[in-house]
Amino acid sequence: MILVETGQTSRLMSKAVLDTGILIRFLRGQSQAKDLLRKLYLDSITIGVSVITGLELFVGCRADTSDRSDVLGLLSRLNVIDVSIVNLSNQ
Repeated sequence: MILVETGQTSRLMSKAVLDTGILIRFLRGQSQAKDLLRKLYLDSITIGVSVITGLELFVGCRADTSDRSDVLGLLSRLNVIDVSIVNLSNQ
């Protein structure tokens, strides 16, 4: 579990949603990003990414490398969150 402190409130977190930047750094082998994902995994944190983040990772792949298979391998281990457009005009 990760303790999240916001102001005077502390709570335990069992889920995390990661953005494109941290995943790019992980795929490039940056040690801080690798350490973060390893810690989340070892702490049994459910790791999620939006479907938009997945798309951004694919768009950024270089055609002449193994980038696409690396992205597929990473996304297969994460919880990909579907994004819906919510109609807020009725509220």
